[in-house]
Amino acid sequence: MPDSPSSTSPSSSTRSIRTLTIDYPAEDVGATYDLKGTILPVLPELTLLTRIDITLEEIFNLGLLVGILNALPDSVRILELDYEYNFDEDWKYNNLEEPVLTWKPNKLERICLRGADESANEDLYLIPLIKASPELQALRIPSVSSDHVKSFMETLGKSCSKLTYLVLNKNKAGHSWGGEAPLFEYIRQPLKMLRIDLAEDKYGDSSVVISTLLEYSAESLQEVRLHNVDGLPTELLDELVERCPNLKCIYHRDNYSYQSAYMITSKGWKYPVSHW
Repeated sequence: MPDSPSSTSPSSSTRSIRTLTIDYPAEDVGATYDLKGTILPVLPELTLLTRIDITLEEIFNLGLLVGILNALPDSVRILELDYEYNFDEDWKYNNLEEPVLTWKPNKLERICLRGADESANEDLYLIPLIKASPELQALRIPSVSSDHVKSFMETLGKSCSKLTYLVLNKNKAGHSWGGEAPLFEYIRQPLKMLRIDLAEDKYGDSSVVISTLLEYSAESLQEVRLHNVDGLPTELLDELVERCPNLKCIYHRDNYSYQSAYMITSKGWKYPVSHW
């Protein structure tokens, strides 16, 4: 690509785009160079851009991801990130001991992550992303590994005071470590919607989740979706109904794929509610 100022200057039509999709194919050795040389210099000038969708196929290139996010204009409100299982071990080997990445604060209001990182590197991307997103209102993420789930839940509780919509441990393959539920007490924002996997509720995690909701979200809560619930005490559901005046839907699914959902109406419970 020519080294001229105009080579990376966006046209007027480009400046007007509102949604941008970036696919990073792992097999294309020149992909990183092309993105850094073409798209990254242009991003700050896309001042009407409101949404960015990023796909990292096969290799999770953290340096590239942070470069994209740091170059976003303040107009961007929505991030959707679809990634596969393999963290970029070359980048990790070269940078893990002394991380050089700086995460610029953003104006994101909605973050949706689809994928799973088998290497459990959430301390390198997920937790810094949450810290850099103080305006966050809606979040959907896969399950967080046991090594970092406590730090993640603490960070989410402290850094995102405007959070109202939360979907936890929503994985592509359905697997969940289930470590978020027993630490749900850190989530003290007034939620409108919660979806969480209770990992069969072996240790009474539903009590932690529901008691926290009752304490901090009773007035705001409209929808609750509980997955992998094995023997959920019905009195907990009754208490939610009694103390949450704006609650419209409770959905629960057990570990044998039996599904039940109820819509609360002025005449009581109505069955069923459509899948989510």
